[in-house]
Amino acid sequence: MISIKILAERIIRILAGGDRNIDDFNIDIREVEMMVSSAANWLIKQNLFQNITQAQHNVDGQYIATFKSVPVLFDDSMDLAYCVLPAKYISMPHDRGIHQVSKMKDQFNVFIPIRNGAVAVFANSPAGRMENRIGFYPEGTNIYFTRDISKDVDELLIKLVIASATDIATNASFIPPDMEMPIIEKVLQMFGQERPQDKQNNNNPNN
Repeated sequence: MISIKILAERIIRILAGGDRNIDDFNIDIREVEMMVSSAANWLIKQNLFQNITQAQHNVDGQYIATFKSVPVLFDDSMDLAYCVLPAKYISMPHDRGIHQVSKMKDQFNVFIPIRNGAVAVFANSPAGRMENRIGFYPEGTNIYFTRDISKDVDELLIKLVIASATDIATNASFIPPDMEMPIIEKVLQMFGQERPQDKQNNNNPNN
């Protein structure tokens, strides 16, 4: 895997026509990084939803971001323990964009995801009791828990299917090898639509 930054640097070299023309190529790498992120977002969603339509319910590990030591908070007005999600997650059926929630050192006992509003519906049923396990449901940028875990747990491990490459640091290894060329091609197409033609033989593509 490579980072958004490295891929952006490769694209700049292609646009400039090689390393020797880099100094004459006036473009901010941050702009290219944003385009790489946009292209990655599009490809990630295409791949994930293609898997869903093919009844493949597993999510490739390369699309999962792990967030450690997410604080457990308590809302006094609603009498509920909750966490603020550390990043946006992709919208998938049955909230599968929240891949896993667990204690930091106990990933074998993951919390049970439930639909928003289902707690009241199943409160008095065996399903609602969930065999004494902890459930959670998403609401906005938070997840709320079926029990007050804030007295016993300070922080959690949360794994999300990321909705956006912009939630990943540009220097983090993130983009898998099979996505490199599709991203490069898509970003070059973006520039091909916007970048003016080089009409002068002066090694400056902006004139």
